[in-house]
Amino acid sequence: MLPKTRLTDIGQLSTEKLLADAQLPCLQPSESDLLSDEEIMERFRAAPRVYAKDAPFCCPLYLPRVSQDAVVKRKAWGLPASEELSAEFVRSNTTIPVPRVRRSFMHKNRTYMVLEYIEGEQLAACWPRLSMVTKLRVAWTMRNYIQQLRRLESHRPGPPGDTPRECEGVHFHDRPSGAFEDYETMEDLLVCRIYGEARRHKLFSSKKLVFTHNDLNMRNILLDTAGRVWLIDWAWSGFFPEWFEHGSMSWDPLHHDPSSWRTLVHYMSGPYFKELVVCILGL
Repeated sequence: MLPKTRLTDIGQLSTEKLLADAQLPCLQPSESDLLSDEEIMERFRAAPRVYAKDAPFCCPLYLPRVSQDAVVKRKAWGLPASEELSAEFVRSNTTIPVPRVRRSFMHKNRTYMVLEYIEGEQLAACWPRLSMVTKLRVAWTMRNYIQQLRRLESHRPGPPGDTPRECEGVHFHDRPSGAFEDYETMEDLLVCRIYGEARRHKLFSSKKLVFTHNDLNMRNILLDTAGRVWLIDWAWSGFFPEWFEHGSMSWDPLHHDPSSWRTLVHYMSGPYFKELVVCILGL
């Protein structure tokens, strides 16, 4: 079991410290390391899609593969991207397999991250073919990953780093909110969105903020060719109330998730039924 990390070790680490610690494990040399930013962009525009979802799903991941072992993800904000900080932070503080960021750069006011390519399938695509034993193993692994994340705490909501950053996710109506200096400021916003200005409720008794992926749907979980479970797309991650993970994993308004997965969500990340019912009022 990993030791619980102290608040001062996590919430106020500088951006430079987070990235430096995460770069200790060495990546193998890649063709993408030799390409200029412009050459990366040329391949980005022409490259095939990877991790693409099946037709019934909306919002496909678009990660063009620019070399044998690298894909590129585009974001709308500056450097370093919150997703980059979060992914490298998780790699440094847990045993969760997370694709490494090979490099990042700006192009026409957008952030581009060159990520390690993982040979595998999204859980959304391969789940119907998995045996019940494998499905249960995946669920047990996910529960372990979430427990590891919840051992990382901070007093300030949002992505890790030395300054507060905007927060995103289904609990924030899928739009940037904040940045928040403390739990109370974030809670005030959530209460206002759920109940309106007229009613000033306090949502929940616990003010503990734990590290949360915040978008653990079946499209952001990869099963590689060796059977390892990888977590991708850390764009909405950060320090949030521990019930956030259960709420975001349960959020399936179009009912795309298989019933077997929806049942296992409560084992993996919950159950926080009271919080889920309250938050659905505002989603």
